[in-house]
Amino acid sequence: MRLRTLLCGLLLAAGCRPSGPSRTLEYYFTYDPRSLDPAFSTDVPTGEVTALLFDNLTRFDVDGQLVPGLATRWEVDGTGRTYTFHVRRDAAFHDGRPLRVADVRASFLRALSPTSLGGRPWPLFPILGARAFNSGTAADVEGMRIADDSTLVFTLEEPLNIFPKLLAMPTTAIVPMPTPEDFDQEPVGSGPWRFVSWSHDDAIV
Repeated sequence: MRLRTLLCGLLLAAGCRPSGPSRTLEYYFTYDPRSLDPAFSTDVPTGEVTALLFDNLTRFDVDGQLVPGLATRWEVDGTGRTYTFHVRRDAAFHDGRPLRVADVRASFLRALSPTSLGGRPWPLFPILGARAFNSGTAADVEGMRIADDSTLVFTLEEPLNIFPKLLAMPTTAIVPMPTPEDFDQEPVGSGPWRFVSWSHDDAIV
């Protein structure tokens, strides 16, 4: 399968810059992605495509090092259980709507929701109350709080120094809330690549 992707913005995730107004990136897969919704990322093609279309709070650079994504920075308190993430104020989804810190929290709740039948919510399980919410025994995630319009605070079940790395996983990508109709077929992200079309078993542009 060939994936042809049109560039929207700088190719930061790909580690290069365009020489003209756009570039085309081609990927080859042996089978169609399961979905283009990052919450359903359980296979390699879905993970690779959604990584191009969506942003996370953190991301890995071309050398495999963790770097800021939508979060400009983060801090952890002395207990190792409370992480504070500061989210960019200038980010926007490809349909033009601004990306807010509320979208981050809502995206995580969506990925954890027992009714969404999401793919792999485990990267969010370290958050206090996340497992209970995912099992349907809690109405909210206790350890996820919006401090202000650009700050999100996470309280974990126990200290975990790799927590920021988990927020770079495909399942934790940020989506517009509420999601548009047919979101898994026509996704709207905020990443460096903008979705154009999907011809199943042929090409994604």
